[in-house]
Amino acid sequence: MTIGASGCAQRRLTLQALRAAQELSQVDVARRLQSSQSRVAKMGASDPSVSVDLLVKSLFRLGAQPGDMAKALRSRRKVPTV
Repeated sequence: MTIGASGCAQRRLTLQALRAAQELSQVDVARRLQSSQSRVAKMGASDPSVSVDLLVKSLFRLGAQPGDMAKALRSRRKVPTV
């Protein structure tokens, strides 16, 4: 089952949104990721000790699509030209 941005009710692409869309607990997600519940909680709380690599892998394992990821990573600010 894949859940993209549309499955998250047009909310920001977040671990919590993907978890909620699939009605998964932190323990369920931890099992899917072969990680711990405390690590999933840290990801949800944006703890700086969580690597970007782990967060991205987690989002993909929960059904995020590459296009969703690109939109989430794209800057919404205009970058000044030099």
